[in-house]
Amino acid sequence: MGLSSSQRMAVADAMNLGRRVPSDDLLPFVYGLMAIEGRKLRWVWPYAVLLLAINTVWIYFTCFRHPAPGWQCGMFVATALLALIAAPLRIAWGRRRLRNAERANLWGSPETSL
Repeated sequence: MGLSSSQRMAVADAMNLGRRVPSDDLLPFVYGLMAIEGRKLRWVWPYAVLLLAINTVWIYFTCFRHPAPGWQCGMFVATALLALIAAPLRIAWGRRRLRNAERANLWGSPETSL
């Protein structure tokens, strides 16, 4: 069963904006999209830890062990700070999107959620 472009947009809006899908026939697609997003969120922390570990090694060698020009040390420090900031934000935003999509589509009927 293929979805039309308007149905795909309704499913994407249900996930991204926390809206109720107009038809109950689209609910399985919303559930599937929520499951995919949940699996993506599980890999954010391991990826962030790996990125921080690699950056820590590079920071150690470019800043302390064999000092390199300042831009190299600063680049790895900046990417480490970016990972420290981006991973928790990505998880918080992703969980909020999932929670809003669940609230809109798992409970209530389309008439009551308007």
